Amino acid sequence: MVNVTIAVPDDLKKKMDQRPEMNWSELARRAWKRQLELLDRLDELDRLTAKSEATQEDVEELTRLIRKGRQVEDDASRKTSSRIHYSRSTKSTVL
Repeated sequence: MVNVTIAVPDDLKKKMDQRPEMNWSELARRAWKRQLELLDRLDELDRLTAKSEATQEDVEELTRLIRKGRQVEDDASRKTSSRIHYSRSTKSTVL
């Protein structure tokens, strides 16, 4: 493993020093890894859509429909979960 040196403002370093339980190196590694994974996904999305003839309007309409579908799923899930009751005394689930 290689070492990377970063600079942070003095006030941030003071706050970090007040949290000795934190492994700041591990936190930075995870954040960098997460960001690189996101960038890889965006690169893949660019590759997949490079030849697309969809307009911005098409993309916005598709986004609206997906969000509407998710809302319908969320509403259905909430209705189902609100009807489920778990009884500790009988250790059974009542719908």
